[in-house]
Amino acid sequence: MSDAPLFPNITPTPAPTTERIGKYLVADILPRRGTTDRWTIRGNDGTALGRVGWYAPWRQYNFDPAECTTFNHTCLLDIAAFLGKVNAAQRGKG
Repeated sequence: MSDAPLFPNITPTPAPTTERIGKYLVADILPRRGTTDRWTIRGNDGTALGRVGWYAPWRQYNFDPAECTTFNHTCLLDIAAFLGKVNAAQRGKG
C-alpha cells in the first residue's frame, strides 16, 4: 500500500488558531501541554490580557488575567461565555 495522499493537489485546511470572543476580544490557542487546551486572550489591538487554562483543583477551565489589566462588563461577560463553552466541551469529552 502506498503512503501517497489520495488527493495530492488538495492541502488540508488547518484548524483556526484564533477565535473571536465578542466585539473586543480574541482567543489564540496555544500549543498543548498535556491533555487540555490553553488560550491567550487578546484585545483587538493584540495586547495580551490573560490566559484561559485548565485548573485541576476545580476540574474546569478558568481565566487568569494579566497583571494591571482592566475589563468592562461586556468583556467579562464575553470571557464568561467563552469559559462556559470550553468547559461544556470538556465535560462532553468524558
